Amino acid sequence: MTPVKRPANSRPPGPAPVRRPGHESLLEELDGRWRQLSGAIVAFQSAAADQLGLGVTDLKAIDLLSRHATVTAGELAAMSGLTAGAVTGLLDRLERAGMIVRQKDPDDARRLVVRLRGSPGGHGAAAAPIRSVTRALRAVASSFTDAELATILDFMSRSEGVLREQAEALGERDAPGRGARRVRRRGTGGG
Repeated sequence: MTPVKRPANSRPPGPAPVRRPGHESLLEELDGRWRQLSGAIVAFQSAAADQLGLGVTDLKAIDLLSRHATVTAGELAAMSGLTAGAVTGLLDRLERAGMIVRQKDPDDARRLVVRLRGSPGGHGAAAAPIRSVTRALRAVASSFTDAELATILDFMSRSEGVLREQAEALGERDAPGRGARRVRRRGTGGG
């Protein structure tokens, strides 16, 4: 039996949540905090990219590469939602900056794979700001109980699904002066 796939923004089956006094004000505060967190993420990404002499898109690619030993350009395009041409330019920039290595795929010499320059696993110095913020956020998360972490993870997972759906919907609309732009569904590496 195939499980029924729910939209990312839907609640799991079961009773509807009970609305308590003050619930709406908490939701409003959450809306504000969500925007503040988004701004803080953008500020961190900009500062980290500046420190490395990169653009934010380049930094996001480094983040994706830091999670995988090697990837192909096509896999990076699928994970990032960028076009193949944009990924080629991005990889050219990162290679000129000495941050990545392109090499033949050991399993298929016809293909090229990309990895971060540094250790054989590809976790080079370029990923240092990402590792640093990950350690700091893990320290914050460690103060929560397992049940609280499960709730946070559920919220983040559903929120990611909503954001990807919204990005896809925006990509299906015509951008003024640019024609229709299709946003591919991003893989598990997304940003």
